[in-house]
Amino acid sequence: MNIRKATKKDIKSIDEIYSNGSMIECKLQFPEISISKLKGDLKKYKSSRSKRYLKEMNSRKYYYVVAEEEDKIVGFGQAEIKNKDVGVLELIYVDKKFTKKGIGLKLLKELEKWLKLKKVKFIESGFYYNNSPSAALHKKAGYKPIRIKMRKKVN
Repeated sequence: MNIRKATKKDIKSIDEIYSNGSMIECKLQFPEISISKLKGDLKKYKSSRSKRYLKEMNSRKYYYVVAEEEDKIVGFGQAEIKNKDVGVLELIYVDKKFTKKGIGLKLLKELEKWLKLKKVKFIESGFYYNNSPSAALHKKAGYKPIRIKMRKKVN
């Protein structure tokens, strides 16, 4: 398995993994939303996501990495410099056929290396409350909860 910096040619694979992972994540957190609605929303915003990935890949504030297994991209991660003291692990997604193999942890560690090179003092990350695989990954990597964010829908 190889972890490397992502390039423009990886965007299609990154978005495919993101879309599939988002479907799973959203079904955990928002079971009342139909699969067809989720698929429709993901399709609707595909072009804008691809443009955002490219813009961020060309920015010094962001860093994208991919995990390859036999020349196939099976996961990706993205980190961002929020300010001089704080870096954020924004996205870590692994193709569901390749989970439970340590790929997420390898992606996380590679993103941490980049953030340390940028001399941040803290690394933060967030994920949906019901995403127990992400919680386990972060705990394994030494992250501790610092706050809970809550939301209420108003009509």
